[in-house]
Amino acid sequence: NFLKIGAQGYIDKNILNFVQGSYYVKLNSFNTGAEDREILQAVARKVADNLGEKGGLPFILSAFPPDGKKGNSEKYITRNFLGYTFFNAAYTADYELAGKAFKLFLIEAEDKNECKSIIQKYLRQVKDPERDVTEGRYTVSDPHHGVIDLFWKGSYIWGAVDLADADLRSKLLKQFETNMKLGKGTLDLKGVTRFTLF
Repeated sequence: NFLKIGAQGYIDKNILNFVQGSYYVKLNSFNTGAEDREILQAVARKVADNLGEKGGLPFILSAFPPDGKKGNSEKYITRNFLGYTFFNAAYTADYELAGKAFKLFLIEAEDKNECKSIIQKYLRQVKDPERDVTEGRYTVSDPHHGVIDLFWKGSYIWGAVDLADADLRSKLLKQFETNMKLGKGTLDLKGVTRFTLF
């Protein structure tokens, strides 16, 4: 259930999340009863007013290839993307192409060294043979998520999950890389703001 709060908002039972400028705000409520939605929306509007101009969605989302992307499927996952403690600050979007449903993701690290550390930890976690970790493409057999293709460049790692078609994975990773080279997708979120209402 999308709302016109900030650049884009979303409400469900006991939660309301929205993006405004370089902020991603997450509101949770407990014991608010039948007025849950009204309370969350009132608080969200007040927070949005105090944050200033609403701007648009984070520019980094423009790095995602447009073909097959499902509308309003973009998400920002602060930590533990795919259940791994080292996959943090991940943007995701759901896709459907050629009858295949899958997810693309983009992880924004502090710098190149953090990306290298993330790749090393991931390879150890999935028991991938030791190898020299450098910028570039990795195809990993993940015991929990199947074959995952990753691409590391600078302070970014992007990839595909739940997509068995190797040719389509390659095509999408190249589109991501092209978009990143064109300067799409660079934005520094100031942080995630979380509020809990009781």
